[in-house]
This record gives sequence, C-alpha cells and structure tokens, in this order.
Amino acid sequence: WTQATSSLSLTLQQTLSAKREFIALIPTDLGISLPAQGLRANQKELTISTNAALGPIPPTSMVSTPAVGYFEKTDLAFDPSCDGSRDTGLTVGFILVTELVEGDEVSIKLPGFTYINTESSAIPVTSSPAGSMSNFAQYYQGVDNLQIVFRAEQTVPALAKVVAKVPAGAGVLLPTSGIRKNDLRLLIETNAESGYVPLILFEMSLL
Repeated sequence: WTQATSSLSLTLQQTLSAKREFIALIPTDLGISLPAQGLRANQKELTISTNAALGPIPPTSMVSTPAVGYFEKTDLAFDPSCDGSRDTGLTVGFILVTELVEGDEVSIKLPGFTYINTESSAIPVTSSPAGSMSNFAQYYQGVDNLQIVFRAEQTVPALAKVVAKVPAGAGVLLPTSGIRKNDLRLLIETNAESGYVPLILFEMSLL
C-alpha cells in the first residue's frame, strides 16, 4: 500500500492462466481507511491496472463497486422515568459523511429492550433538522432485542447533525438488567443509498 498515491500493488507468486478469476482478500489491519467523503456506487476514480508482460493494461475504472459511507459521530442518550419504572425516552444523534435521501433508513438495535405499546404499529419521533426523519419509526421486537428504524423524509446533506427523539411514555422499556455507559451491545446502521454502513457500536451512550 502506497499512501502518497492511494494505490495497492499485488505481486503474483505463480502463473495465473488467462480468463481465470482472481480474488484478493485484504485484511482490515493493513491500515487502509475509507476517504473522508465515503464512496459513491461505481466511482470512476477506483481503477485497476496491470504491468503483465503479455499485455499491460493502463488504469481502468472498475466495472462495479459499492457505495460505502460511515458515521463520523454517533451518540445515544436515555431519559428514564422518574417513577422507578423501566420506561424511557431516547435520543439518537449521528453525523453521516454521505447524504441521506427520502426513504433511507437508520436503524438502531437495543438488546434487552422491549416495546410494550403493541397496539401501535409505530413509535412517535421528533427530529432535528425539523422534518428530516419521519414522525413515526417502525419497530421490530425480537425475543431479546428491539430494533427501531428511523426513515428519512427529506434530503439531509452530508456531515449534517441529525437528532431523532423518542419521548418517554412511548412504550420503550429498559432491560431488566439495566445498561452501562457506552454499552457495547448498542448498535446503529444505515442503508443509505449514498453509502450503506453496517452495524457498528455507538461512539457514546449515556443513561
């Protein structure tokens, strides 16, 4: 890997016959990181070349590459009830390096949490910037896991801070075992068209 040219060079240790598929797996600990602005789908700047003796090929754009984004910042805060019950509100904050467009989803997974207002098909939400996320989030209750899915209602520019709040009393309950500060079980992901982000830990979570 050459940082100055952002290029990765692979040297074959044996002959590779014509029309044979070649797959290289690059470990994450090599130190290669995504660009600060993420990657667009089929980004033309991603190229491949070879100096093969029987037919060199100049830098050529990849035929197919995925869009990839990442969260520059994520945080999750809880607003537990003062009456000693497990009821809690929650506030999700994040900064995505790529834009969100209408219909994109940001999901959080909360192991041990439950949603008791099962007569409702959705959870009420307020957001900032105002109207950036739908006023209702979908939820999926597993045996030991609650997933809440926030849906973008409009385009949110890259690097904009988004905050989505679920009020106390909405029906979200804390785990019976409680949670810890920066609990390693709390996860966030997005299927953003401009660059998906698989499940990652919240950078910060507070009770």
